[in-house]
Amino acid sequence: MARRLHRLRAMTSLDTSGNIGGPRMGTEDATLVERLRRRAAQHGERPAVAFLEASGETEAWSYAMLDARARAWAAVLGERGLEGERVLLALPSRLDLVAAFWGCLYARAIAVPAYPAAPSRAIERLVSILRSARPAAIVADATCRARLTRALGSAFDETRWIDPSEVPLDAASAYRAPSIDARELAFLQYTSGSTGTPRGVAVTHRALRDNVAIIAEAFELDERTRGMIWLPLHHDMGLIGGLLAPLAAGGLTTLFPAGDFVQRPLRWLTAISRHGATVSGGPSFAYELCVRRIAPEARAGLDLRSWRVAFNAAEPVRAETIRAFEDAFAPHGFDRRAWLPCYGLAESTLFVAGRRSDTGPRIVDLAGVREVGTAPRVSMGRWHASQDVRIVDPETCEERPVGTVGEIWVHGSCAEGGYFDDPSATEATFGARLAGDAAGTRYLRTGDLGLVDEHGELFVTGRRKEMIIAQARNLYPSDLERVAASVDPALTTHQCVAFGVDGAMGEDVVLLVETSASALAADELAKKIRAALAEVFDVRVRAVEIVRLGAILRTTSGKAQRGACRARWVDAQAGGLHSEASHA
Repeated sequence: MARRLHRLRAMTSLDTSGNIGGPRMGTEDATLVERLRRRAAQHGERPAVAFLEASGETEAWSYAMLDARARAWAAVLGERGLEGERVLLALPSRLDLVAAFWGCLYARAIAVPAYPAAPSRAIERLVSILRSARPAAIVADATCRARLTRALGSAFDETRWIDPSEVPLDAASAYRAPSIDARELAFLQYTSGSTGTPRGVAVTHRALRDNVAIIAEAFELDERTRGMIWLPLHHDMGLIGGLLAPLAAGGLTTLFPAGDFVQRPLRWLTAISRHGATVSGGPSFAYELCVRRIAPEARAGLDLRSWRVAFNAAEPVRAETIRAFEDAFAPHGFDRRAWLPCYGLAESTLFVAGRRSDTGPRIVDLAGVREVGTAPRVSMGRWHASQDVRIVDPETCEERPVGTVGEIWVHGSCAEGGYFDDPSATEATFGARLAGDAAGTRYLRTGDLGLVDEHGELFVTGRRKEMIIAQARNLYPSDLERVAASVDPALTTHQCVAFGVDGAMGEDVVLLVETSASALAADELAKKIRAALAEVFDVRVRAVEIVRLGAILRTTSGKAQRGACRARWVDAQAGGLHSEASHA
Protein backbone atom coordinates (compact mmCIF):
# COMPACT_ATOMS: atom_id res chain seq x y z
CA MET A 1 0.00 0.00 0.00
CA ALA A 2 1.14 3.56 -0.72
CA ARG A 3 0.74 4.48 2.90
CA ARG A 4 0.98 2.32 5.97
CA LEU A 5 -2.26 2.50 7.91
CA HIS A 6 -2.52 1.65 11.56
CA ARG A 7 -3.84 -1.93 11.44
CA LEU A 8 -3.47 -3.07 15.02
CA ARG A 9 -7.07 -4.18 15.12
CA ALA A 10 -8.38 -5.58 18.36
CA MET A 11 -9.81 -9.05 18.62
CA THR A 12 -13.46 -9.00 19.67
CA SER A 13 -15.68 -11.67 21.10
CA LEU A 14 -19.37 -12.21 20.45
CA ASP A 15 -21.98 -13.11 22.98
CA THR A 16 -24.95 -15.27 22.11
CA SER A 17 -26.92 -12.29 20.87
CA GLY A 18 -24.22 -11.41 18.35
CA ASN A 19 -23.26 -8.22 20.18
CA ILE A 20 -19.71 -7.32 20.96
CA GLY A 21 -18.58 -8.76 24.23
CA GLY A 22 -15.47 -8.26 26.27
CA PRO A 23 -13.26 -9.77 28.93
CA ARG A 24 -14.99 -11.96 31.45
CA MET A 25 -14.21 -12.14 35.17
CA GLY A 26 -15.53 -15.68 35.20
CA THR A 27 -18.33 -17.23 33.19
CA GLU A 28 -20.57 -17.28 36.26
CA ASP A 29 -20.39 -13.48 36.63
CA ALA A 30 -22.76 -11.83 34.18
CA THR A 31 -22.80 -8.64 36.28
CA LEU A 32 -20.85 -7.05 39.11
CA VAL A 33 -23.79 -7.82 41.38
CA GLU A 34 -23.18 -11.53 40.89
CA ARG A 35 -19.47 -10.97 41.49
CA LEU A 36 -19.90 -9.12 44.78
CA ARG A 37 -22.53 -11.54 46.08
CA ARG A 38 -20.24 -14.47 45.32
CA ARG A 39 -17.35 -12.71 47.07
CA ALA A 40 -19.52 -12.17 50.13
CA ALA A 41 -20.63 -15.81 50.18
CA GLN A 42 -17.13 -17.24 49.76
CA HIS A 43 -14.92 -14.72 51.59
CA GLY A 44 -17.34 -12.61 53.61
CA GLU A 45 -14.90 -11.93 56.45
CA ARG A 46 -12.33 -10.22 54.22
CA PRO A 47 -12.11 -6.40 54.44
CA ALA A 48 -13.67 -4.76 51.38
CA VAL A 49 -13.93 -1.00 51.84
CA ALA A 50 -12.93 1.50 54.51
CA PHE A 51 -13.17 5.23 55.12
CA LEU A 52 -10.23 7.13 56.61
CA GLU A 53 -11.16 10.20 58.66
CA ALA A 54 -8.85 13.22 58.87
CA SER A 55 -8.30 12.23 62.52
CA GLY A 56 -6.79 8.94 61.40
CA GLU A 57 -9.74 6.86 62.58
CA THR A 58 -10.98 4.25 60.11
CA GLU A 59 -14.38 2.64 59.62
CA ALA A 60 -14.16 -0.61 57.64
CA TRP A 61 -16.68 -3.03 56.14
CA SER A 62 -16.09 -6.65 55.20
CA TYR A 63 -17.47 -8.12 51.98
CA ALA A 64 -20.31 -9.65 54.02
CA MET A 65 -21.13 -6.26 55.57
CA LEU A 66 -21.01 -4.47 52.21
CA ASP A 67 -23.32 -7.11 50.76
CA ALA A 68 -25.71 -6.70 53.72
CA ARG A 69 -25.70 -2.91 53.38
CA ALA A 70 -26.36 -3.20 49.63
CA ARG A 71 -29.23 -5.63 50.24
CA ALA A 72 -30.74 -3.27 52.82
CA TRP A 73 -30.67 -0.40 50.33
CA ALA A 74 -32.03 -2.61 47.56
CA ALA A 75 -34.91 -3.79 49.76
CA VAL A 76 -35.91 -0.19 50.58
CA LEU A 77 -35.61 0.88 46.93
CA GLY A 78 -37.72 -2.10 45.90
CA GLU A 79 -40.39 -1.38 48.52
CA ARG A 80 -40.68 2.15 47.14
CA GLY A 81 -41.21 0.92 43.60
CA LEU A 82 -37.88 2.14 42.23
CA GLU A 83 -36.82 -0.95 40.29
CA GLY A 84 -35.95 0.23 36.77
CA GLU A 85 -36.17 3.88 37.86
CA ARG A 86 -33.41 6.48 38.06
CA VAL A 87 -32.21 7.30 41.57
CA LEU A 88 -29.98 10.34 42.07
CA LEU A 89 -27.33 9.85 44.76
CA ALA A 90 -26.39 13.25 46.22
CA LEU A 91 -24.16 11.97 49.00
CA PRO A 92 -20.54 12.68 50.01
CA SER A 93 -17.86 10.17 48.97
CA ARG A 94 -18.18 8.07 52.11
CA LEU A 95 -19.47 4.61 52.95
CA ASP A 96 -23.14 5.66 52.69
CA LEU A 97 -22.59 6.44 49.01
CA VAL A 98 -20.83 3.09 48.47
CA ALA A 99 -23.77 1.22 49.99
CA ALA A 100 -26.38 3.26 48.12
CA PHE A 101 -24.66 2.76 44.76
CA TRP A 102 -24.38 -1.00 45.22
CA GLY A 103 -27.96 -1.01 46.52
CA CYS A 104 -29.13 0.50 43.23
CA LEU A 105 -27.28 -2.19 41.28
CA TYR A 106 -28.76 -4.91 43.51
CA ALA A 107 -32.28 -3.47 43.15
CA ARG A 108 -32.08 -3.05 39.37
CA ALA A 109 -32.48 0.70 39.87
CA ILE A 110 -30.42 3.12 37.77
CA ALA A 111 -27.98 5.02 39.95
CA VAL A 112 -27.10 8.64 39.12
CA PRO A 113 -24.11 9.70 41.26
CA ALA A 114 -23.90 13.50 41.68
CA TYR A 115 -21.63 15.80 43.65
CA PRO A 116 -23.57 17.32 46.60
CA ALA A 117 -21.17 20.07 47.70
CA ALA A 118 -22.31 23.55 48.73
CA PRO A 119 -20.50 25.93 46.31
CA SER A 120 -22.87 27.62 43.88
CA ARG A 121 -21.27 26.12 40.74
CA ALA A 122 -21.59 22.61 42.22
CA ILE A 123 -25.26 23.23 42.97
CA GLU A 124 -25.77 24.52 39.42
CA ARG A 125 -24.24 21.32 38.05
CA LEU A 126 -26.37 19.21 40.36
CA VAL A 127 -29.52 21.00 39.25
CA SER A 128 -28.56 20.51 35.57
CA ILE A 129 -28.10 16.77 36.22
CA LEU A 130 -31.48 16.62 37.92
CA ARG A 131 -33.18 18.28 34.96
CA SER A 132 -31.46 15.89 32.55
CA ALA A 133 -31.88 12.63 34.49
CA ARG A 134 -35.36 13.36 35.89
CA PRO A 135 -34.94 10.86 38.74
CA ALA A 136 -37.86 9.20 40.46
CA ALA A 137 -36.03 9.56 43.79
CA ILE A 138 -33.21 11.59 45.30
CA VAL A 139 -30.97 10.19 48.02
CA ALA A 140 -29.65 13.04 50.18
CA ASP A 141 -29.12 13.97 53.80
CA ALA A 142 -31.11 16.79 55.38
CA THR A 143 -28.51 19.47 54.65
CA CYS A 144 -28.21 18.66 50.96
CA ARG A 145 -31.97 18.32 50.64
CA ALA A 146 -32.48 21.82 52.06
CA ARG A 147 -29.97 23.31 49.60
CA LEU A 148 -31.53 21.52 46.65
CA THR A 149 -35.05 22.44 47.65
CA ARG A 150 -34.07 26.12 47.70
CA ALA A 151 -32.39 25.80 44.29
CA LEU A 152 -35.18 23.78 42.67
CA GLY A 153 -38.27 25.50 43.99
CA SER A 154 -41.30 23.44 43.01
CA ALA A 155 -39.70 21.80 39.99
CA PHE A 156 -39.31 18.40 41.68
CA ASP A 157 -42.23 18.38 44.11
CA GLU A 158 -43.27 14.90 42.97
CA THR A 159 -39.81 13.41 43.46
CA ARG A 160 -39.37 11.06 46.39
CA TRP A 161 -36.56 11.76 48.87
CA ILE A 162 -34.59 9.13 50.77
CA ASP A 163 -32.33 9.94 53.71
CA PRO A 164 -29.62 7.33 54.49
CA SER A 165 -31.00 7.20 58.04
CA GLU A 166 -34.18 5.66 56.58
CA VAL A 167 -32.30 2.52 55.49
CA PRO A 168 -31.79 0.22 58.51
CA LEU A 169 -29.38 -2.68 58.21
CA ASP A 170 -32.07 -5.19 59.22
CA ALA A 171 -33.94 -4.35 55.98
CA ALA A 172 -31.42 -6.63 54.24
CA SER A 173 -33.48 -9.71 55.18
CA ALA A 174 -36.35 -8.46 52.99
CA TYR A 175 -34.21 -8.35 49.83
CA ARG A 176 -35.39 -10.44 46.89
CA ALA A 177 -32.92 -10.45 44.02
CA PRO A 178 -34.43 -9.35 40.70
CA SER A 179 -33.30 -10.80 37.39
CA ILE A 180 -30.73 -8.47 35.81
CA ASP A 181 -29.98 -8.52 32.09
CA ALA A 182 -26.37 -7.47 31.42
CA ARG A 183 -27.59 -5.26 28.55
CA GLU A 184 -29.72 -3.14 30.87
CA LEU A 185 -28.65 0.24 32.25
CA ALA A 186 -26.60 0.05 35.44
CA PHE A 187 -26.12 3.78 36.04
CA LEU A 188 -25.78 7.19 34.42
CA GLN A 189 -22.27 8.64 34.55
CA TYR A 190 -22.37 12.38 33.91
CA THR A 191 -19.36 13.74 32.07
CA SER A 192 -17.14 16.31 33.73
CA GLY A 193 -18.37 19.14 31.50
CA SER A 194 -14.81 20.38 30.89
CA THR A 195 -15.58 20.96 27.19
CA GLY A 196 -19.33 21.57 27.37
CA THR A 197 -22.53 20.82 29.25
CA PRO A 198 -22.36 17.55 31.27
CA ARG A 199 -24.15 14.67 29.56
CA GLY A 200 -25.33 11.43 31.10
CA VAL A 201 -23.45 8.45 29.67
CA ALA A 202 -25.71 5.40 29.80
CA VAL A 203 -23.51 2.63 31.27
CA THR A 204 -24.87 -0.90 30.94
CA HIS A 205 -24.13 -3.74 33.34
CA ARG A 206 -22.11 -5.40 30.58
CA ALA A 207 -20.04 -2.28 29.86
CA LEU A 208 -19.35 -1.86 33.57
CA ARG A 209 -18.42 -5.53 34.00
CA ASP A 210 -16.11 -5.51 30.98
CA ASN A 211 -14.38 -2.23 31.81
CA VAL A 212 -13.78 -3.31 35.39
CA ALA A 213 -12.22 -6.53 34.09
CA ILE A 214 -9.96 -4.55 31.73
CA ILE A 215 -8.87 -2.27 34.58
CA ALA A 216 -8.24 -5.24 36.87
CA GLU A 217 -5.97 -6.75 34.24
CA ALA A 218 -4.10 -3.52 33.46
CA PHE A 219 -3.69 -2.60 37.15
CA GLU A 220 -2.82 -6.20 38.07
CA LEU A 221 -5.50 -6.21 40.78
CA ASP A 222 -6.13 -9.26 42.95
CA GLU A 223 -7.14 -10.20 46.48
CA ARG A 224 -3.91 -8.70 47.85
CA THR A 225 -4.72 -5.25 46.42
CA ARG A 226 -4.90 -2.40 48.91
CA GLY A 227 -6.21 0.75 47.23
CA MET A 228 -5.99 4.28 48.66
CA ILE A 229 -8.44 6.61 46.88
CA TRP A 230 -9.16 10.30 47.48
CA LEU A 231 -10.83 10.76 44.08
CA PRO A 232 -14.56 11.61 44.37
CA LEU A 233 -16.93 8.70 43.74
CA HIS A 234 -19.19 10.95 41.67
CA HIS A 235 -16.77 10.68 38.75
CA ASP A 236 -15.73 7.68 36.73
CA MET A 237 -12.09 7.44 37.78
CA GLY A 238 -12.90 7.41 41.49
CA LEU A 239 -16.00 5.22 41.22
CA ILE A 240 -14.98 2.63 38.64
CA GLY A 241 -11.18 2.62 38.76
CA GLY A 242 -10.80 3.48 42.42
CA LEU A 243 -13.65 1.55 44.05
CA LEU A 244 -15.40 -1.00 41.82
CA ALA A 245 -12.37 -2.58 40.14
CA PRO A 246 -10.52 -3.43 43.39
CA LEU A 247 -13.76 -4.77 44.90
CA ALA A 248 -14.39 -6.98 41.88
CA ALA A 249 -10.85 -8.31 42.25
CA GLY A 250 -11.40 -9.11 45.93
CA GLY A 251 -9.12 -6.40 47.31
CA LEU A 252 -9.54 -3.61 49.86
CA THR A 253 -10.17 0.04 48.99
CA THR A 254 -9.70 2.79 51.57
CA LEU A 255 -11.39 6.12 50.83
CA PHE A 256 -10.64 9.52 52.24
CA PRO A 257 -11.98 12.99 51.37
CA ALA A 258 -10.65 14.82 48.33
CA GLY A 259 -10.65 18.02 50.39
CA ASP A 260 -8.14 16.51 52.81
CA PHE A 261 -5.78 15.83 49.92
CA VAL A 262 -6.18 19.25 48.28
CA GLN A 263 -5.63 21.08 51.58
CA ARG A 264 -2.57 19.04 52.47
CA PRO A 265 -1.21 16.63 49.81
CA LEU A 266 1.09 15.04 52.39
CA ARG A 267 -1.98 13.31 53.86
CA TRP A 268 -2.32 11.22 50.68
CA LEU A 269 1.26 9.95 50.69
CA THR A 270 1.18 9.48 54.46
CA ALA A 271 -1.96 7.33 54.09
CA ILE A 272 -0.26 5.21 51.42
CA SER A 273 2.77 4.84 53.65
CA ARG A 274 0.92 3.97 56.89
CA HIS A 275 -1.62 1.61 55.34
CA GLY A 276 0.76 -0.15 52.94
CA ALA A 277 -1.36 0.79 49.91
CA THR A 278 -0.45 -0.97 46.68
CA VAL A 279 -2.63 0.98 44.23
CA SER A 280 -3.37 4.70 44.15
CA GLY A 281 -3.29 7.62 41.78
CA GLY A 282 -4.99 10.61 40.24
CA PRO A 283 -4.57 13.32 37.62
CA SER A 284 -1.17 14.83 36.86
CA PHE A 285 -1.93 17.88 38.99
CA ALA A 286 -2.10 15.66 42.10
CA TYR A 287 1.51 14.60 41.62
CA GLU A 288 2.47 18.24 40.92
CA LEU A 289 0.90 19.35 44.20
CA CYS A 290 2.91 16.73 46.07
CA VAL A 291 6.16 17.99 44.54
CA ARG A 292 5.38 21.67 45.10
CA ARG A 293 3.66 21.58 48.49
CA ILE A 294 5.42 18.83 50.43
CA ALA A 295 8.66 20.27 51.74
CA PRO A 296 11.74 18.00 51.72
CA GLU A 297 11.81 17.87 55.51
CA ALA A 298 8.15 16.76 55.59
CA ARG A 299 8.93 13.75 53.40
CA ALA A 300 11.29 12.21 55.93
CA GLY A 301 8.84 9.73 57.47
CA LEU A 302 7.37 8.41 54.22
CA ASP A 303 7.82 4.81 53.12
CA LEU A 304 6.33 4.32 49.65
CA ARG A 305 7.78 0.89 48.90
CA SER A 306 4.35 -0.76 48.96
CA TRP A 307 3.04 1.47 46.13
CA ARG A 308 3.03 -0.93 43.19
CA VAL A 309 0.67 0.89 40.76
CA ALA A 310 0.57 4.69 40.53
CA PHE A 311 -2.03 5.46 37.89
CA ASN A 312 -1.96 8.87 36.22
CA ALA A 313 -4.92 9.92 34.06
CA ALA A 314 -7.87 12.31 33.48
CA GLU A 315 -5.74 15.15 32.08
CA PRO A 316 -2.48 15.36 30.09
CA VAL A 317 0.11 13.03 31.63
CA ARG A 318 3.15 15.30 31.84
CA ALA A 319 6.67 13.96 31.47
CA GLU A 320 8.13 16.74 33.60
CA THR A 321 5.70 15.94 36.42
CA ILE A 322 6.65 12.26 36.31
CA ARG A 323 10.36 13.12 36.50
CA ALA A 324 9.90 15.68 39.27
CA PHE A 325 7.84 13.27 41.37
CA GLU A 326 10.44 10.54 40.93
CA ASP A 327 13.25 12.89 41.97
CA ALA A 328 11.32 13.99 45.06
CA PHE A 329 10.04 10.63 46.28
CA ALA A 330 12.39 7.91 45.00
CA PRO A 331 14.53 8.46 48.14
CA HIS A 332 11.41 7.53 50.13
CA GLY A 333 10.72 4.25 48.37
CA PHE A 334 8.78 5.29 45.26
CA ASP A 335 9.67 2.96 42.38
CA ARG A 336 9.36 4.48 38.90
CA ARG A 337 8.16 1.09 37.65
CA ALA A 338 4.92 1.77 39.57
CA TRP A 339 3.83 4.42 37.04
CA LEU A 340 0.78 3.51 35.01
CA PRO A 341 -0.10 6.34 32.60
CA CYS A 342 -3.53 5.65 31.17
CA TYR A 343 -6.20 7.11 28.92
CA GLY A 344 -9.96 6.89 29.15
CA LEU A 345 -13.22 8.79 29.19
CA ALA A 346 -16.73 8.46 30.59
CA GLU A 347 -18.15 7.68 27.14
CA SER A 348 -16.10 4.47 27.13
CA THR A 349 -17.22 3.67 30.71
CA LEU A 350 -13.74 4.69 31.87
CA PHE A 351 -10.59 2.91 30.74
CA VAL A 352 -9.32 2.70 27.14
CA ALA A 353 -5.55 2.17 27.27
CA GLY A 354 -2.73 1.91 29.79
CA ARG A 355 -0.20 -0.56 31.04
CA ARG A 356 2.48 -0.62 33.73
CA SER A 357 5.96 -1.42 32.43
CA ASP A 358 8.82 -3.13 34.23
CA THR A 359 11.09 -0.42 32.84
CA GLY A 360 8.95 2.53 33.87
CA PRO A 361 6.93 4.92 31.68
CA ARG A 362 7.96 5.39 28.07
CA ILE A 363 8.62 9.07 27.36
CA VAL A 364 9.26 10.03 23.73
CA ASP A 365 10.23 13.28 22.03
CA LEU A 366 7.74 13.56 19.17
CA ALA A 367 8.80 17.07 18.14
CA GLY A 368 9.43 15.83 14.60
CA VAL A 369 5.81 14.77 14.22
CA ARG A 370 3.61 17.46 12.71
CA GLU A 371 0.96 18.89 15.05
CA VAL A 372 2.29 17.24 18.20
CA GLY A 373 3.62 20.28 20.04
CA THR A 374 6.80 20.92 21.95
CA ALA A 375 6.61 18.76 25.08
CA PRO A 376 7.88 15.17 25.35
CA ARG A 377 4.91 12.80 25.32
CA VAL A 378 4.17 9.90 27.63
CA SER A 379 2.98 6.63 26.11
CA MET A 380 -0.41 5.34 27.25
CA GLY A 381 0.66 1.86 26.17
CA ARG A 382 -1.67 -0.47 24.30
CA TRP A 383 -5.35 -1.09 24.65
CA HIS A 384 -7.08 -4.32 25.60
CA ALA A 385 -7.71 -6.91 22.90
CA SER A 386 -11.47 -6.52 23.32
CA GLN A 387 -11.26 -2.88 22.23
CA ASP A 388 -10.70 -1.51 18.73
CA VAL A 389 -8.89 1.84 18.67
CA ARG A 390 -8.29 3.83 15.47
CA ILE A 391 -6.61 7.15 14.66
CA VAL A 392 -8.86 8.93 12.18
CA ASP A 393 -8.92 12.15 10.18
CA PRO A 394 -11.89 13.89 11.87
CA GLU A 395 -12.94 15.63 8.64
CA THR A 396 -12.68 12.81 6.08
CA CYS A 397 -13.19 9.86 8.50
CA GLU A 398 -10.23 8.11 6.87
CA GLU A 399 -7.81 6.17 9.03
CA ARG A 400 -4.50 7.97 9.50
CA PRO A 401 -1.07 6.44 8.90
CA VAL A 402 1.08 5.22 11.77
CA GLY A 403 2.84 8.08 13.55
CA THR A 404 0.45 10.83 12.43
CA VAL A 405 -2.06 12.73 14.52
CA GLY A 406 -5.81 12.23 14.24
CA GLU A 407 -8.90 11.84 16.38
CA ILE A 408 -9.01 8.79 18.65
CA TRP A 409 -11.97 6.52 17.84
CA VAL A 410 -12.98 3.56 20.04
CA HIS A 411 -15.19 0.53 19.38
CA GLY A 412 -16.12 -2.16 21.90
CA SER A 413 -18.58 -3.25 24.55
CA CYS A 414 -17.43 -0.52 26.94
CA ALA A 415 -18.63 2.22 24.55
CA GLU A 416 -22.09 0.93 23.71
CA GLY A 417 -24.52 2.98 25.78
CA GLY A 418 -24.66 6.47 24.27
CA TYR A 419 -26.06 9.52 26.04
CA PHE A 420 -29.21 9.25 28.10
CA ASP A 421 -32.30 10.57 26.33
CA ASP A 422 -30.23 12.39 23.68
CA PRO A 423 -30.40 10.48 20.39
CA SER A 424 -28.90 13.22 18.23
CA ALA A 425 -25.83 13.62 20.45
CA THR A 426 -25.56 9.84 20.71
CA GLU A 427 -25.52 9.45 16.93
CA ALA A 428 -22.98 12.24 16.51
CA THR A 429 -20.59 10.87 19.15
CA PHE A 430 -21.19 7.11 19.21
CA GLY A 431 -22.22 6.54 15.59
CA ALA A 432 -19.05 7.38 13.68
CA ARG A 433 -18.11 5.17 10.72
CA LEU A 434 -14.81 4.85 8.90
CA ALA A 435 -14.81 5.94 5.28
CA GLY A 436 -15.18 2.94 3.01
CA ASP A 437 -16.17 0.55 5.81
CA ALA A 438 -18.81 -1.65 4.19
CA ALA A 439 -19.62 -3.32 7.52
CA GLY A 440 -20.62 0.02 8.99
CA THR A 441 -18.96 -0.58 12.36
CA ARG A 442 -19.93 2.21 14.77
CA TYR A 443 -17.18 4.01 16.69
CA LEU A 444 -17.07 6.42 19.59
CA ARG A 445 -15.55 9.76 18.56
CA THR A 446 -13.61 10.74 21.67
CA GLY A 447 -12.84 14.33 20.66
CA ASP A 448 -9.24 13.64 21.73
CA LEU A 449 -6.28 13.84 19.37
CA GLY A 450 -3.44 11.37 19.36
CA LEU A 451 -1.29 8.99 17.42
CA VAL A 452 -0.17 5.38 17.50
CA ASP A 453 3.54 4.78 16.94
CA GLU A 454 5.33 1.90 15.24
CA HIS A 455 5.25 -0.08 18.52
CA GLY A 456 1.45 0.06 18.60
CA GLU A 457 1.39 2.39 21.62
CA LEU A 458 -1.05 5.27 22.03
CA PHE A 459 0.05 8.86 22.61
CA VAL A 460 -2.62 11.45 23.46
CA THR A 461 -1.77 14.95 22.25
CA GLY A 462 -4.78 17.07 23.25
CA ARG A 463 -8.46 17.93 22.83
CA ARG A 464 -9.68 18.71 19.35
CA LYS A 465 -12.12 21.38 20.58
CA GLU A 466 -9.42 23.14 22.58
CA MET A 467 -6.75 23.32 19.87
CA ILE A 468 -5.53 26.87 19.26
CA ILE A 469 -4.76 27.72 15.62
CA ALA A 470 -2.39 30.68 15.77
CA GLN A 471 -0.37 32.01 12.85
CA ALA A 472 -1.10 28.85 10.81
CA ARG A 473 0.19 26.60 13.60
CA ASN A 474 -1.65 24.25 15.93
CA LEU A 475 -0.93 24.85 19.61
CA TYR A 476 -2.07 22.70 22.51
CA PRO A 477 -3.25 24.60 25.59
CA SER A 478 -1.42 22.10 27.80
CA ASP A 479 1.92 23.05 26.19
CA LEU A 480 1.27 26.75 26.78
CA GLU A 481 0.24 26.08 30.37
CA ARG A 482 3.36 24.01 30.98
CA VAL A 483 5.66 26.82 29.85
CA ALA A 484 3.71 29.43 31.81
CA ALA A 485 3.99 27.42 35.03
CA SER A 486 7.72 26.91 34.51
CA VAL A 487 8.56 30.60 35.11
CA ASP A 488 7.88 30.40 38.86
CA PRO A 489 8.50 27.40 41.15
CA ALA A 490 5.40 28.33 43.16
CA LEU A 491 3.14 27.77 40.13
CA THR A 492 1.61 24.51 38.93
CA THR A 493 0.04 23.82 35.54
CA HIS A 494 -3.25 23.35 37.41
CA GLN A 495 -3.23 27.11 38.09
CA CYS A 496 -2.89 28.01 34.40
CA VAL A 497 -5.53 27.98 31.65
CA ALA A 498 -4.83 28.84 28.02
CA PHE A 499 -7.36 29.36 25.22
CA GLY A 500 -7.61 31.04 21.84
CA VAL A 501 -9.65 34.10 20.86
CA ASP A 502 -10.30 35.54 17.41
CA GLY A 503 -7.43 37.66 16.13
CA ALA A 504 -6.24 39.31 12.95
CA MET A 505 -4.24 36.22 11.88
CA GLY A 506 -6.23 33.25 13.12
CA GLU A 507 -6.35 33.06 16.90
CA ASP A 508 -4.49 34.93 19.60
CA VAL A 509 -3.52 33.33 22.91
CA VAL A 510 -5.01 34.31 26.26
CA LEU A 511 -3.65 32.82 29.44
CA LEU A 512 -5.21 33.00 32.92
CA VAL A 513 -3.11 32.27 35.98
CA GLU A 514 -4.48 31.82 39.50
CA THR A 515 -2.27 33.13 42.29
CA SER A 516 -2.41 35.00 45.57
CA ALA A 517 0.44 37.31 44.52
CA SER A 518 0.29 41.04 45.27
CA ALA A 519 -0.48 43.45 42.42
CA LEU A 520 3.19 44.36 41.94
CA ALA A 521 4.32 40.73 41.97
CA ALA A 522 1.44 39.82 39.64
CA ASP A 523 2.56 42.39 37.06
CA GLU A 524 6.08 40.99 37.10
CA LEU A 525 4.80 37.40 36.83
CA ALA A 526 2.61 38.29 33.85
CA LYS A 527 5.57 39.86 32.05
CA LYS A 528 7.73 36.77 32.67
CA ILE A 529 5.00 34.47 31.33
CA ARG A 530 4.49 36.59 28.24
CA ALA A 531 8.23 36.57 27.54
CA ALA A 532 8.47 32.80 28.03
CA LEU A 533 5.53 32.12 25.67
CA ALA A 534 6.99 34.44 23.03
CA GLU A 535 10.40 32.76 23.28
CA VAL A 536 9.19 29.16 23.14
CA PHE A 537 6.26 29.46 20.73
CA ASP A 538 6.92 32.72 18.83
CA VAL A 539 3.20 33.42 19.01
CA ARG A 540 1.07 36.50 19.54
CA VAL A 541 -0.20 36.62 23.12
CA ARG A 542 -3.26 38.82 23.48
CA ALA A 543 -3.29 38.77 27.27
CA VAL A 544 -1.77 37.17 30.34
CA GLU A 545 -4.09 37.77 33.27
CA ILE A 546 -3.20 37.01 36.87
CA VAL A 547 -6.47 36.23 38.63
CA ARG A 548 -7.42 35.50 42.20
CA LEU A 549 -7.41 31.93 43.51
CA GLY A 550 -10.67 30.20 42.61
CA ALA A 551 -11.44 32.49 39.66
CA ILE A 552 -10.85 29.84 36.98
CA LEU A 553 -14.02 27.96 36.13
CA ARG A 554 -13.67 24.24 36.86
CA THR A 555 -15.71 21.08 36.90
CA THR A 556 -16.45 19.40 40.22
CA SER A 557 -13.52 17.06 39.53
CA GLY A 558 -11.16 20.04 39.22
CA LYS A 559 -10.74 20.14 35.43
CA ALA A 560 -10.49 23.61 33.92
CA GLN A 561 -13.46 24.51 31.73
CA ARG A 562 -11.47 26.20 28.99
CA GLY A 563 -14.51 26.90 26.83
CA ALA A 564 -16.39 28.52 29.69
CA CYS A 565 -13.30 30.52 30.69
CA ARG A 566 -12.96 31.74 27.12
CA ALA A 567 -16.63 32.71 26.88
CA ARG A 568 -16.50 34.65 30.16
CA TRP A 569 -13.30 36.42 29.13
CA VAL A 570 -14.72 37.40 25.73
CA ASP A 571 -17.95 38.62 27.32
CA ALA A 572 -15.98 40.70 29.81
CA GLN A 573 -13.99 42.35 27.01
CA ALA A 574 -17.10 43.05 24.93
CA GLY A 575 -18.82 44.63 27.91
CA GLY A 576 -15.84 46.75 28.86
CA LEU A 577 -15.57 44.85 32.13
CA HIS A 578 -12.39 44.11 34.02
CA SER A 579 -11.76 40.98 36.05
CA GLU A 580 -9.74 40.96 39.26
CA ALA A 581 -6.57 40.56 37.28
CA SER A 582 -3.22 41.94 36.36
CA HIS A 583 -3.26 42.37 32.58
CA ALA A 584 0.01 42.34 30.66
